[in-house]
Amino acid sequence: FGFWNNQLYNTMLYSCQFPSPTGSTAYSMAAGGSVVHPAVPAILVTPICPHVLSFRPMVLPDHVVLRCYVPDDARSDACVAFDGK
Repeated sequence: FGFWNNQLYNTMLYSCQFPSPTGSTAYSMAAGGSVVHPAVPAILVTPICPHVLSFRPMVLPDHVVLRCYVPDDARSDACVAFDGK
């Protein structure tokens, strides 16, 4: 699913949010994510219904590059929704 600190990890989940501190924070908080002050340069990663309990919400520096993909052998299609400008 993701690439963090030069390590690739895979997980299954219903959905994942990538809000900024000033956008979609309420949705992130409703899903168990952190509240971050708007002046903090960060990206939030909030999993929704992960299939493993070890995949927890994270707050990452805003310069981190996140790559998310659906494997070719996935059991279903993916959908992407964007909120904001």
